[in-house]
Order: sequence, then C-alpha cells, then structure tokens
Amino acid sequence: MEGNLAFVLTASTPIDQLKGCGHLGSFFNIFGYTAYLKPLLDSEAHELIASSPIPFSPTDIDWILTHSQCCPLLLQVLCRERFIALETGETDDTWKQEGLEQINNVLSQKNLKDVITMQ
Repeated sequence: MEGNLAFVLTASTPIDQLKGCGHLGSFFNIFGYTAYLKPLLDSEAHELIASSPIPFSPTDIDWILTHSQCCPLLLQVLCRERFIALETGETDDTWKQEGLEQINNVLSQKNLKDVITMQ
C-alpha cells in the first residue's frame, strides 16, 4: 500500500510544552512543525466557503464571514453548522445560534477570547 499518513493536531498549549508533561510518551516526537494560522484574506475565505458540496446563500456567506472574522477555525465551525443544517433540510436560522455557541465553547476552551473578538 502506497501513500502518506498525515496528522493535524490542535491544542491551546504549544506542543513543545505538552511534550514535557510526562503523560504522552514519545507520541509528540512525530510532530516536527507548528503552524500558526492568521485570518484568511476575504478572497481565501470565500474560496473555502465555495468548496462546500452544498452551496451557501450570499446572505449566509456574509453572516459567516462577519462572525468568523475570516479566522480559519471559526470559519470551519460556522461552515460545518450551516452545512449540517442544509444537509438535514433545516430552513430556519437555528444553525447560527448553534454556530455561535460552538464558537464560544472553542474560544473559552482555547483561551482565545483576547485574540479573537466576536461581534
């Protein structure tokens, strides 16, 4: 079998600090690169949203861009909530509230509220 295996790991604590906690053994030795993602450009965020297998309305796209501030993680959360709502045939805006709740959970878990200010 040919191919590559890739891992993406996210953490609120830098990986090099997690390595020293003593609970993880040599698992973290396989991670050699840390990427810090900045907000996407507006065009990049639009491109990401446009990749959805179910198209979003222009109104939904504007709402997602406004509330995510083009932060990749927040874009992912809001796009996921919108996609699930479309996929399951939901026609109301419940997905927006669920998306904002998910973002609040993410921000509080990762202590990012000082980095990303929600409007």
